[in-house]
Amino acid sequence: MVSVELAYSKPTSRMRYGAKILFEVCLGLKCTWVNGTKDESVVISYGDKSVTAPLHSISFSQDKQALSSGVKFPCEVLGVCDLDYDPFASAVFMAARWEEVYREAELEKDDHNRFVGVECSKPVVELLAVDLANMLGIPLDSSRYSYQPTIDVDIAYAFKGRGFFRTMLASLKDLVLLKWRRLVLRRNVLSGKEKDPYDTYSWLEKLHDKHGLKSLAFIWSATILRPYDVGLSSKSIRKLIKSLANWKVRWHPSYMAFDRLNLDDLIWFDSEKERFPGNTSEIRSHYLRCDSRHWFQLDEVGVLADYSLGYADVPGFRSGMCRPYPAFDALRDRELTLMLHPVVVMDSTLKSYMGLTPQQGVELVRELNKEVRSVGGQMITLFHNTSVSDFEDWKDWREAYEEIVDLCSNPESEWR
Repeated sequence: MVSVELAYSKPTSRMRYGAKILFEVCLGLKCTWVNGTKDESVVISYGDKSVTAPLHSISFSQDKQALSSGVKFPCEVLGVCDLDYDPFASAVFMAARWEEVYREAELEKDDHNRFVGVECSKPVVELLAVDLANMLGIPLDSSRYSYQPTIDVDIAYAFKGRGFFRTMLASLKDLVLLKWRRLVLRRNVLSGKEKDPYDTYSWLEKLHDKHGLKSLAFIWSATILRPYDVGLSSKSIRKLIKSLANWKVRWHPSYMAFDRLNLDDLIWFDSEKERFPGNTSEIRSHYLRCDSRHWFQLDEVGVLADYSLGYADVPGFRSGMCRPYPAFDALRDRELTLMLHPVVVMDSTLKSYMGLTPQQGVELVRELNKEVRSVGGQMITLFHNTSVSDFEDWKDWREAYEEIVDLCSNPESEWR
């Protein structure tokens, strides 16, 4: 197998990471560093073709200089090379979320301490890798495309799983607010006459199985602390997990767990991790609150994979990537064991933040899926057990999810 050869005398950890992202992760090729004769550029070769690339201050961890120059993607460098940008620094800039690390105080955040989304409708790092492949005559393999649906379980049931006192209070609230239909449904569910509307697990499993997909769920189980951590008791969660024998069940750390991480306090996080009745090596944070500020901490406590990388308010490719890749600690200049699995689109982004109808949501997912397929990446969707319930605010979104799973699963020729 022909590998990509990179000629430079002393490649930095960032250069090695950037090259790994572009060639090994995005293109599925081996890359080898060899001694070079120039200090200001790298020669990138594949077979009998080569291009020269300049080097940006980010590649040398000269971050103050990069900040003062107003760097943006791709990381442009003036010179006489074949490329007018540094591909390694560009990969670091996006994949390691360089701006979020070094410009954190300047970037806008929402009420949940999440970075506000910016336009990211294209997987720009993946496309940069494709451009390099075309220059070097590297064949592209679009057959690497895959689809992984993921389900977040924040509230396992609408009515079941609550104690007598909570049930009575909820019923009283329905009565006061004149929600007669909900009150009757609650009574019927608790008496076994009707199925709980949020109990969509068997339906989801059948849908995923139909397309040869493995159901993957991130389940919240923590101390109930309003207003954001309002799930069910650990007893109810244990019973649910036991019923999902054919699913991959993973941990969904609470809102409070990340509040504490933001204060560099690992005790709460570790305690919750120990109490979760399932696999805690792979996570997705509640409210998508995990970002580059937490990757080093997750690595420290033994988390191997995080599925939180995506904006809450904007769909697309936050890191320019659409396949799993290793995290990088830009403050300490080292690659982490932690693997990041970027989320392309979330249900509440479509409905709540963007105000789309179910069919508009399907069409937007179709366009995003085309982008992922074009680079042979992995499409990860995030829906909730509640959003496919067809209950109350989520009316008609179950059918939309069926369409989304269908278009993301089927061969390209069948869904165009």
